[in-house]
Amino acid sequence: MSDDGPHPGPWKVETSLYLRDIMDALALPFVREIVCCAPPQTGKTEIMLCYLAYVSDMAPGPALMVYSVQSIARKMCTGRVRAMYGLSPRLKRLLTGYADDLSNFSVKLKNMDIEFAWATSISELSNRNVRYLFLDEVDKYESTNVKEAGPVSLARKRTRTYRHTSKIILASSPSTEEGEIWLAMERAQACFQYAVRCPDCGYEHVMHFSPKNGKGGVRWPEAERDAERIQADRLASYACPACGSVWDDYKRDKAVRGGHWFEVKTHMEALTYMRKYRPRSVGFQYSTLIAPDVSLSETAGKFVLASQDLKAGRIDAYKDWLNGYMAEPWKPDFSPRKEESILDLCDDRPAGILPAGSKVAALLAAVDTQDCGFWYEIRAWGYGQTCESWQVRAGYVESLEALDAVLWIPYLDTMGQQHLVQLAGIDFQGHRAREIYDWCLMNRGRTVPIRGEAKMKDPHSLVRTEFYPGTDKKIPGGIARLNVNTKYYKDALHRKLSIPAADPGAWHMNSECSTEWAKQLCVEYTDDLGNWICPKGKANHAFDVSVYNFCLADFIGTRFMLEAPPVDDEPDMIEERRVEHRPSRW
Repeated sequence: MSDDGPHPGPWKVETSLYLRDIMDALALPFVREIVCCAPPQTGKTEIMLCYLAYVSDMAPGPALMVYSVQSIARKMCTGRVRAMYGLSPRLKRLLTGYADDLSNFSVKLKNMDIEFAWATSISELSNRNVRYLFLDEVDKYESTNVKEAGPVSLARKRTRTYRHTSKIILASSPSTEEGEIWLAMERAQACFQYAVRCPDCGYEHVMHFSPKNGKGGVRWPEAERDAERIQADRLASYACPACGSVWDDYKRDKAVRGGHWFEVKTHMEALTYMRKYRPRSVGFQYSTLIAPDVSLSETAGKFVLASQDLKAGRIDAYKDWLNGYMAEPWKPDFSPRKEESILDLCDDRPAGILPAGSKVAALLAAVDTQDCGFWYEIRAWGYGQTCESWQVRAGYVESLEALDAVLWIPYLDTMGQQHLVQLAGIDFQGHRAREIYDWCLMNRGRTVPIRGEAKMKDPHSLVRTEFYPGTDKKIPGGIARLNVNTKYYKDALHRKLSIPAADPGAWHMNSECSTEWAKQLCVEYTDDLGNWICPKGKANHAFDVSVYNFCLADFIGTRFMLEAPPVDDEPDMIEERRVEHRPSRW
């Protein structure tokens, strides 16, 4: 072990007993691929180095170690690997003694060569054949060449000529379900988890931070929300789900030392399962809850911080906790809102009906253009600074003709009074821009093309356009487009959606608002920089049209409109002033 590490000196498996079965699995000849999904600084790299030392002594063959960037590859080669061979008496005899055999990215032994590469170097990953392939922190790999396959795929091909004896080891903390390490875990023929043994009752179970059944898990004083104090004062503990025994870090380590790995489907002990079923690829997953170098209070403190950020709409801290402590992939479905909170904004109006006419300052529509159709929402806006609004109609149509049939018809309020859409804004970005401009020209005066921009000085601006986008062809008479500061209005809409339905300024939905519409309003979230992010593959059309509608209301100035005073049925009669007629002197 490195002299500057937490456990200097010769490697002792007793330091982290949960790593023993993983290293034993590497020694099984029929196991050709090992996947280790685990948090950082919990022994993944030590597994690789120990196995590298083992094969160089017992079963030599060319090896390739791949890291995320060049600097880490150089540091591992010139630092930890050289030190390992130089400090171990048994391994030291494998060194040739020639300085030329030790470079920045290679170590040449008497019986094998060890090469070091990084993810963005295509040539380093594709010009050698290897028997042993070590892929460290694969979810941090980046490919800079779009013409080539990914770095993991390229590296795997290096083992083809050793198809009967090759070994591939992948180790990383996870990122998302589409990340390399999680995909490798899903492809593995057998997956294993670690069961600890309660020192008091002997109950064997997998440690979970917050079990679904509510029994056991990590605990700390309920009123304590100071993450630093939780960690500094060691306030967190773990409760056994069977007997309720409370564990501190010492007792947790004792429970880990008495535990074992098991196969998740059959619950057989790991080595027993592997010797019986001889899987070609196996996966191991564990969290910081069983790592002796990570206290329970550290894990709990980071969770408290992540939860506070999550409530504020910032997702990155929670994602880091999920990946870096629980070793679970982040599923991009977290949002500062839940669909139930959107459905709580529904009133008893059916679709197509406005509230009482005296409340309505304007009826506005917003449209999100897609390749095969249009998402739209018609919304009634109230008077004044509260910017209260009511959903009238929302949905999807396939053509502009169908959109006309939706937008330009009269809508009734609860008193039977008719209302027409005053202004409709439509997103024109994409390859249908010219078609949208022509439609706006046909409906000049009641439509405006909209362009969303994430960075603007003002909330919105009106820009005169003389040419069709991407061409030098003039637009007849020109047209004005509305640029929308999407970050400004998404922030405003986020605050608006948190207002209860009974309070002034609420974002009301009609009684027929669908669950799908509510889901789309909850898709986006903000990162640590405050930028709104839409997860890949998730629809956010309802959120987009709501943002555009909010901007249209500001554009026409509904917040500055005043409600007309009520008109009395019997107005006061003004007494006519009597005028005395004097005879004319003429």
